[in-house]
Amino acid sequence: MVQFTVGTPSTNNRRMVLWCLDDGEFQNLTRSTLPVLAYWLDDPTRLSALCRETGLSDDPNARVCFEYPVGSGAGGKPSFTDAMVLGESWAIAVEGKWHEPGYESVAAWREHGRDPDHRQSVVDRWASYIRPFSRLQGERWAPNWDECVYQMLHRTASACAVATEIGAERARVVYQTFKPAKTNVDYADELKKLWEVIQPGDNLELWVQEVPLEGHPGTAYERAANKLATLPARQKPKFVRDALEKGGLFTFGEPVHRKVVG
Repeated sequence: MVQFTVGTPSTNNRRMVLWCLDDGEFQNLTRSTLPVLAYWLDDPTRLSALCRETGLSDDPNARVCFEYPVGSGAGGKPSFTDAMVLGESWAIAVEGKWHEPGYESVAAWREHGRDPDHRQSVVDRWASYIRPFSRLQGERWAPNWDECVYQMLHRTASACAVATEIGAERARVVYQTFKPAKTNVDYADELKKLWEVIQPGDNLELWVQEVPLEGHPGTAYERAANKLATLPARQKPKFVRDALEKGGLFTFGEPVHRKVVG
């Protein structure tokens, strides 16, 4: 049976997942956290479908760990992947996107910090996790990450680090995009830039999973949004959690999977 946890693997059940996540994730109904949680918690068989589409063996004992932390090893904030899926022979980093705008490049992130040299050391540590998953080895490994999206770099590094830690043979990075959305970010194009720098070997693949929200916003979602607007901030997290646990906020159509290649 597929297990669901928050953070690193523990004994949390599906209900506890909603209460272990930070209240900030449940202040409104537009955060991508919500469809990500609903998609996986409402129907665990969706993991088998994702494995099949991305060329991985099904693992009925896989663990889906929400908000999974991986540190760079150079200090600073860890990378918190929306859902890290751990199988016996693979690790999948799932990053949900809905209404979010685009994220800054590695070059912009490095220069916006108070200590660009330290930020470069963070980038280098993230890159060290990815290096064993590249076809470019030895002197051929000389990546220039500047034009890559920084978040994509550390999410990919997280997948590779976790796969290495658990002794898994393969890693996947899946950007799970929900439509319709208020932004028009081309995640496949951004991931392609990353792919071209990494030059992944057979043990790493980058994917986009497009998930349609059928009939959105539906009656249940609009009713919940109207009610939420009348509540004080302290009551909103419980209301949103209860709505997610009850189900029906989202109706998901058949996802479309696109493998990213250079």
